[in-house]
Amino acid sequence: MKLCHIEKEKSRSHLTYAERCKIEAYSDLKVSQSEIARRLGRAKSTISEERGRHHGCESWIKLKQLII
Repeated sequence: MKLCHIEKEKSRSHLTYAERCKIEAYSDLKVSQSEIARRLGRAKSTISEERGRHHGCESWIKLKQLII
């Protein structure tokens, strides 16, 4: 019996803080979701979900303040 153990890399299953910051920065520069996805090596749906989740909400604003 052959055992095969495959684990997802954590960076592939969840966005990192750095990726979230890049999504915000690219969005501020009006880079398209498709281009952001290409640059980060992520699915377009991932970018869309992240932008929808945080765009204009308090947590995104607080995150921006931490960066500045």
